[in-house]
Amino acid sequence: MRTITVAYDGSYYTFKWLKVLLWARREFKKNGFKIQLLSLTSYFPPFTTEQNQLDLALKKTNLDIVFLAFHYSTSSIGQDLESRQAFLLNLKRRCNKIVWLDTADSTGNCLFDVMPYVDGYFKKQIL
Repeated sequence: MRTITVAYDGSYYTFKWLKVLLWARREFKKNGFKIQLLSLTSYFPPFTTEQNQLDLALKKTNLDIVFLAFHYSTSSIGQDLESRQAFLLNLKRRCNKIVWLDTADSTGNCLFDVMPYVDGYFKKQIL
């Protein structure tokens, strides 16, 4: 069975968008996939940075497919271009597939700089 690890910022805003994965858990299981939801705020003390939390969490996890869901306006992962690219390169070496889940409301802006590092890019809203 393959594992889909969904790492998100722990916000209810993002969780609302991701909970469909939990609702469809049985269908995923029938097709050979296990869903593992990883909320960073649930596991780590608040004094560590979001980037450090994510690094620690993903090192402890068996990585097959990783979905990353962070809102660009509230996440430190979405703010700094160089650290985001370095993080994705490091993660790419440790997992089979990376899928970026763009949780921004607008259909006009995308994080195109992640495209070379991810295997899939899903936008929350489309025209």
